[in-house]
Amino acid sequence: MPGYTSELNTFLGCSPKDGSSFQEDQQGAPMRSLLAVWVVFIALASGCSSEGGKEPVGLEKIDALFMRYAGDDVPGAAVMVIRHGEVIYQKGFGWANLETREPVTPSTNFRLASVSKQFTAMAVMQLIERGLLSLDSKLSEALEGFPAIGETITIRDLLRHTSGLVDYEGLVPDGQSEQVRDADVLKLVSANPEAYFPAGETYQYSNSGYALLALIVESVSGQSFSDYLQEHVFSPAEMYASVAFEKERHKIQNRAYGYSIAENGAVSRTDQSVYSAVLGDGGVYSSLNDLFLWDTALYQEELLSPEWRAELFRDQGNGAGEPIQYGFGWRLEDYAGHNVTYHTGSSKGFRNVLYRITDERLTVVILTNRNSYAQLSPLELARQTVDIVLSES
Repeated sequence: MPGYTSELNTFLGCSPKDGSSFQEDQQGAPMRSLLAVWVVFIALASGCSSEGGKEPVGLEKIDALFMRYAGDDVPGAAVMVIRHGEVIYQKGFGWANLETREPVTPSTNFRLASVSKQFTAMAVMQLIERGLLSLDSKLSEALEGFPAIGETITIRDLLRHTSGLVDYEGLVPDGQSEQVRDADVLKLVSANPEAYFPAGETYQYSNSGYALLALIVESVSGQSFSDYLQEHVFSPAEMYASVAFEKERHKIQNRAYGYSIAENGAVSRTDQSVYSAVLGDGGVYSSLNDLFLWDTALYQEELLSPEWRAELFRDQGNGAGEPIQYGFGWRLEDYAGHNVTYHTGSSKGFRNVLYRITDERLTVVILTNRNSYAQLSPLELARQTVDIVLSES
C-alpha cells in the first residue's frame, strides 16, 4: 500500500538549509537523490532534531490529518512543513498516476491552479522594478488595442483583483472542447468589454486579470510567459522542474494527474478542463522539492528587492483604501494571532494550498490531485497542521 512512499515515507527531523538535497534537473532526473536518501537516513539514525535543538513536531499527529489520501486505489497528496528554513515534515500519500501506479513523491509535479498567481505577480513586479512597467500603467497602454475600458484599469487593479473585468469562463461557449489560451482570454474580454464595476471600486477575484497579466509580461519582455518564468524566476531560484505548462512544448516528468471521486467512491480521471491551458491564472506545475526552494527565495533578494517584495504581501486595498485581504498574487488572513500570506488553487482534479506565517518562519504546502465531494479543504488542513506545529514548538 502506497500510504506514504519511498522518497517521502521518512519523517525529516533535519534538512540542509540550502535545500540542495531536494533539487532535480529540468528533465526530471534526480540530482543528489542518493545524497538526499542518506541525509534522511543519517538524520533518523542520529536522532537529529530541528532548529534550536527542539524535537521535531509530532509525526503521528500530522499523519492522521492526511490518512484519507492514503490507500491502494486513491489519488493522493504531497505534504511539506518548513520551519526556520528546514523541512521538518515531508510525506507523500496515495498515487500520482492511478493507471501506471506511480506514487506521490517529493518530486511529483502537480498543477498548482491559482497558486500559480504568485509567480505571475512576481514576474510583473520584476518588470516594474526594472522600470519597464508601472503599477499605474493603463491596461490599454500595456496591451495595445484593448477596448476603451482599459484606459481606466491599471496594472495595480489587475494584480489586486479590482479591475471589474468580466470572468472569461462565463464567455466560453457551452460545449467547447478546445482549450482556451491566454490570448483567447484577451479576445473574449475585448469582445465583451463591459465591467462588473468601475476599476478600483471594490475587490472581485478575477482569473481574466491574471491571464492578461501573463500577456503583458510577454509584451513587455519580448519572451513567452513560460520562457520568462523559466529564465527570471524558476532558474534563479533553482526550481528546474517547474514550468508554465504548454503541452506543445513541454513534457512534465513525475507528473501527477487529476482525478475526481464521486459520492459513491468511484474515481475518474479529470486532469484537464477547457480552461487548463491558460497560464497566467493557473498554469504552473511544481513539486514539493521546488516549492521548498521557492519559499526560500521569498526570504531573499535574488528575485526581487525587499521594497518590491513587501508589496506582494501588503494588503493593497481598493481605490478607497479599504482592506481587501489581498496583496499581489497572495491572499492575506489573520490566523491564531499571526499574519498569514497564502494562496489556494482549485481546478478540475487538483486542490492545493501554500500557507506562510513569516514571523514564525513556518510554511505548509499541500498539493493534491483529487476532487472529492466530501474532502476537507487543503486550506483547513493547512490551518490544522499549523496548530500542531505551533503547539509542539
